[in-house]
Amino acid sequence: MSFVRTLAGDLAPEALGGCYSHEHVILDASYATQIFPEQCLNSVENGVKELSGLRDLGVRHLVEATPCGMGRNVRKLREIARRSGVGMVATTGFAA
Repeated sequence: MSFVRTLAGDLAPEALGGCYSHEHVILDASYATQIFPEQCLNSVENGVKELSGLRDLGVRHLVEATPCGMGRNVRKLREIARRSGVGMVATTGFAA
């Protein structure tokens, strides 16, 4: 059986809908943001606003590609997905 594993659970591939394939939604404090502080994306509120706009344009899911060492925060990602209505596939780790 085929499925897509999202932060909210498994999904049938045909239910994926419009999907962005490579995004960075949250970049919490990390080595990368120390070097490039303007790349810090740590606000849940801002993430919800951005993704809600995408949802209104027909995007239903996205692939979140931030690696663990770059400030990835799965709890924030899960909250943004829940509140925005845009599902997320977290490709570089696991949801705790």
